[in-house]
Amino acid sequence: MNTPYRKKYIANIIGDKYEEWGRRKIFLNAPTGTGKTTFLVKKLLAYHRMRGKKVLILCNRKLLRKQYLGQLTQEFDSYAEFNDAVEVKTYQELANTLASGADPLKLFNQYEAVFMDECHYFYSDSDFNGIGTYVLLHAIIYAGMLCQLVFISATMDCVQDLIVQVIKNCAVKYPQELRRGIDFEKVCQILSYDFDYLARYDYIRCKYIPDYESLCSLIGTTEKKSVVFIDNKKKAQEIVQYLFDNNLATKTDVAFLNAQNLDEERNRSIVESLTIANKLLSKILITTSVLDNGVSIHDKDVENICILTESKVSFMQMIGRIRTENTKKLNLVFVRREASYFERRASECKRLMDYFPQKYNETSHSEEFQIMNAVWNNQEEIAEIYRNVYVPVPRKVEIFEKPKSRIKCTFGGNTIVVNNFSKRKIEDLYLLESRLYQLAVVDPLNVIYEQMSWINKKPTDLEIVSSCYMEELTEELLSDLLEINEFDKTEISRAKKALAQKYNKDILKNYSLRNRSFSNEKLEKILNDFHLELITVEEHGRKLYTVRKKEEAK
Repeated sequence: MNTPYRKKYIANIIGDKYEEWGRRKIFLNAPTGTGKTTFLVKKLLAYHRMRGKKVLILCNRKLLRKQYLGQLTQEFDSYAEFNDAVEVKTYQELANTLASGADPLKLFNQYEAVFMDECHYFYSDSDFNGIGTYVLLHAIIYAGMLCQLVFISATMDCVQDLIVQVIKNCAVKYPQELRRGIDFEKVCQILSYDFDYLARYDYIRCKYIPDYESLCSLIGTTEKKSVVFIDNKKKAQEIVQYLFDNNLATKTDVAFLNAQNLDEERNRSIVESLTIANKLLSKILITTSVLDNGVSIHDKDVENICILTESKVSFMQMIGRIRTENTKKLNLVFVRREASYFERRASECKRLMDYFPQKYNETSHSEEFQIMNAVWNNQEEIAEIYRNVYVPVPRKVEIFEKPKSRIKCTFGGNTIVVNNFSKRKIEDLYLLESRLYQLAVVDPLNVIYEQMSWINKKPTDLEIVSSCYMEELTEELLSDLLEINEFDKTEISRAKKALAQKYNKDILKNYSLRNRSFSNEKLEKILNDFHLELITVEEHGRKLYTVRKKEEAK
């Protein structure tokens, strides 16, 4: 008799060890759904609260902050008690506070401990928010050096070594006068807990779908709920529109969430249901990375999840949104992407990489002036790139590596330094996109096999689903071709042009057609591939064309 699987949670494994952590720096690497948030609130926060100490909880998404606040309301009987024990902020909120001129050392004096949930944020958002990641992390660690700092993530491997290096840099630069009477060596000690072995994906069934149209058909016709994660807002909007245009879903069936519309009134009930009840109100949720972290979906009616991203960090975070304790089976849907897609993505990364100095923090005099003019005049496209390659950091805080050139590039009270977190992320993404491109050249299925390996799935675990869209389109094409019956020269020319316009982007894309008439020889090749043939007869001095099935002609 098989023993039922008993899920393990990190609180049970850690036990009471947290009582010995003191002011050390703690890393908790644990898969989604293993009780990280419960441990922080029920155990670690409760421990500091019992000792009369206050804790700061930081997270990377507004929705996750709402979810934390919802859980914390269950732990306190009075607001005064709540306010004395804990504060919850997003990293972005804290970055804005520090940018307004607040002294980080004074700001962190009130906290005994700082919990940094989803700390992979410092890596994953670094290529578009240098100040809010690279600069902020230094400020947090420097100002919170005498606090207990707890870093939590399900994808710690991308960021832990970066954080450890920042801790070491800040320790070296930390003022001697603030170390007096403190065992500073113990304060800087790092304790690392790796619970990656708790990950389980046995409930996941992998499915391959060859095109977006078939994806829409799947999520539109299934009775159960579906979640689609996609990192391309424009493509997400196209999917939503296709569902509507083809009567696969109504507007009440579909919710589309992104960073721009998250706070809109029309999405309020959807967001509240996700953060408070952890349920999907709509049958189909299409979302960008605004939901990729923290928010838990405990909804037994969710049957399909589609993840359209290459980043392993994003992929693992997205798949963890659907909680296993409420889901007996989850279809993980992959959509075919051609080699040209990954080639383009790799080229974009390589272009960005070329803007980073070849050596750490070395820039020339002329380069620095080019950067300053582009960024702060904001007149060129390059400005956005430079804002992520370089970041301004406070000169009064001596914790950053300074440029090695004799000319110091400054702006106000800041020195311009290289954003090394962004550099790491873009380089990693370039390597990944290049590898996926090479895999896709051989066979686009290889890309899917690569991503499946991230959750310990084998190629034999993949179910290949035929394209219902292409099947329907094939039937429609055959019907249109068989409509050609005793067409004269003008009529056959008109028919070929209509075929090119209607099918060139899909079923006939490999025939190099254009939106105009094409030769009869090419028409005969198409017909042959679909088991049809062109019959030509001459009547009253003119040629007439008819398409028939080959067996009929016989």
